[in-house]
Amino acid sequence: MVLEPFNVTNIVLIPKIPHPMNLANFRLISLCTVLYKMVSKVVANHFQIALDVCVYDAQSAFVSGLLIFDNVLLVYEILHTFRQKRIGRKRFIALKLDMSKVYDQVKWCFLRKIMKWMGFARSWVEIIMGCITSVLYLRIVNDKVGKAFRPTRGLRQGGPLSLEGLFALMILALKDELIKWAKVSMRGLQISHLLFTNDCVLFGQANERGD
Repeated sequence: MVLEPFNVTNIVLIPKIPHPMNLANFRLISLCTVLYKMVSKVVANHFQIALDVCVYDAQSAFVSGLLIFDNVLLVYEILHTFRQKRIGRKRFIALKLDMSKVYDQVKWCFLRKIMKWMGFARSWVEIIMGCITSVLYLRIVNDKVGKAFRPTRGLRQGGPLSLEGLFALMILALKDELIKWAKVSMRGLQISHLLFTNDCVLFGQANERGD
């Protein structure tokens, strides 16, 4: 699947404020070609069929039928339960991870391994990786086209599989008993983490060993 001629993306900086002074005051906009958008849309529609199976329940961002606010309410209820639980020896912790620029830091080899770990066919993995790795960026500054460059990592925001890698690591840690699930009631569900767009909240039992 050769996409190099069609996967040229222009990068434009749009000011967030009237008088921007540094790069943080700009919003980066990626302008893809129409043909690549059509190809990626077809791939995304086929991928949507398997999305409900391969994406973990803790992920609510960019998943059809789920809202990020659902996880917000769930976190609130869990923290409320933790505050009310004052008897017994077990104590629980909640840790919020702010993964700044998380989509820009995802390694492509990591994404390939995650898709193989989930059981995707080799041909399908190559199609996805072809869409990601064939991109060529052009910087547009003051209406002038700058020098082209190719990235070596990163994803366009909106890919839930990038956060599923964290779930894979969590499962391995749970099997090795390095961490323990948090349980909000005697017969309630055990919860280890909840995923948001760029954030993650971890739950677990707290003791002197730090499990």
